This record gives sequence, C-alpha cells and structure tokens, in this order.
Amino acid sequence: TWGQRNTVHLYAAENYRLMGAAFSQESSWKMRQFLKDGGTEGLFYSLIADAAKFLQAEGVCTRQAISEFLESREGGNYLIGSWGGILVDLGKQGHLCLGGYDPVAKAHLLYATHGWNPNLRAPGLDYAEANTLVMLEYFRNYGPASFKDFCHWRGVSQTIARPWLASLHAKLAVLPHKSGDLFLPETDFSAYQDWAATAADLPALLLYRFDPMVLAHKDKSWLVNLKDYKQVWRKAAHVEGVVLQYGETIGVWKFQRKGQRIRFLISYFRSRNKLKKRELKARLHHIAGYLGYAEWEFVEEKF
Repeated sequence: TWGQRNTVHLYAAENYRLMGAAFSQESSWKMRQFLKDGGTEGLFYSLIADAAKFLQAEGVCTRQAISEFLESREGGNYLIGSWGGILVDLGKQGHLCLGGYDPVAKAHLLYATHGWNPNLRAPGLDYAEANTLVMLEYFRNYGPASFKDFCHWRGVSQTIARPWLASLHAKLAVLPHKSGDLFLPETDFSAYQDWAATAADLPALLLYRFDPMVLAHKDKSWLVNLKDYKQVWRKAAHVEGVVLQYGETIGVWKFQRKGQRIRFLISYFRSRNKLKKRELKARLHHIAGYLGYAEWEFVEEKF
C-alpha cells in the first residue's frame, strides 16, 4: 500500500501496523494541493471518511468504483489522480491495501484493510513513539546509515525527526565517517564488525529495479560510483536493476521473456577481470526458475 514518500511499498503485517501509526499526523501532497486551491481541511477529512466507509462496505473494489462514488460529492473529483490521489491518504491511514490484478475488470483490486485482515489495525502508539521505532528499524535494516539518509527515506524534515534520534541515544552505536556520523543499533554492532572484515567475502548479488537497498539512502555513493550514477538512475525516475560484486555496483541488468525462454542481459560499467561469474549464473538460474522458466540464456556487454 502507499507509505513513506507517498509511494507504494510492500510491508510485513507487523510493520504495516507500525507505519500506520507513524503516518497518523501527516498529510499527502494531494491534501496540501487541495487546501492550496481553496478546499478546507474539514471537507478533505469528510471525503476521506466517506471513501473509507464506502470501501469498508464494499470489502473489495477498484479505483474506478471509488472515483464514481466520489464524483457526486463536493470536491470529490479533485481527489482522484493518476498517482493515487485520495488513495494515498486512505492507504497511509490504514484503510486500504492493494490486491491482485483482476483480468475481468482489467484493474488492480483495492481491499478494505480491516475487513481483509483485522490484525492490521494500528497499535496504540502516538506519532513520536511510532516513528522512533521506525527509525530504529531503519538503522537495523539499512545501517550503518546517516540521519540524513533516514530523513530522505522517511520523507520528513530533520527538524521533525531530530527528537526521535535523541530518544534512541542509548540504543544506537555511532560510527564516525568523513561525511558525518553513521548509526547502527547497538545490538547489531558486533555482527557488523564481523561482516565488514573483508569485501572479498561478499557475495555477488542481483538487485532488481527499484530495490529498497538502492533507494534507502540519500547518499548513494556507498553503493554506486558517482560517475556511474546516470546508468542506474535514468530518466522519468526509472531505477535500473544493479549487479553487485565485492560490495559495489559493477553494472545493471534486465531480462526479456522470449517464448519458453528468458534472456538476461548484464551491462558492465567497465571491463572486469575477476568476475564472480559462477555466483552470478547461479543467481540467474534461480531467478529464471522463480519466474517459471526452465530455459534461460545470459548475455554480457559493456557500456
């Protein structure tokens, strides 16, 4: 459903409950635009409540169904947009989850969250408590990372987030870095020291387009050399899949379906003498099987 930075994310159930509480005091871009163009906060929340009741009554519906429902209400037409519109607010407030694609309706289904899974209700946490826990989990999953990295990922200002960081003082290890302090949960510090011993032991990895690890930091230089940046972050906000070796991005990859076969293309930024090709092929074989292909081919090129 929709989450941080007003984009769609896949959440584990326990994290979804937490994020719902963390978003409880935030407005979407659509709400801010609605108010700027003369709408009122009361009308906006009234439309949210009406749409939530409609969704709860339907259980499962489509974007078109919600659009048609809102058309008869003052200001309702304004809140439907190609980037989600009011659906962003319904998602962030815990009212809906995105479901599968309905080939008959030719549309993605929207599920009323609490009717679909009552266990997804937000916990009894206030805004600051929830976001403090979110920050701790961010550093656990994406650390060592900076405070600026967290604010970028979470989509909030440093002014808002600074009290959350202060409340975690006793739970975070601080790693001095030339670009500023990096943070990691104190309980994970020993494991991190063991893992960071040598880059030679890091496995070759293939991360697909828009992978969370590629998007989770404001400063991308730890993963992608700045001179290769435009090969990964393309026009129209497209983010390529990346090939990692020895802890750095060495190229991008994609696949093409061709009948009963799947074709993988890896484009390297520069010539590589010590490729972990056996590991790469093993991962491609796994991906092909996951996508339902017994036959696959592997093509390499250099930019």
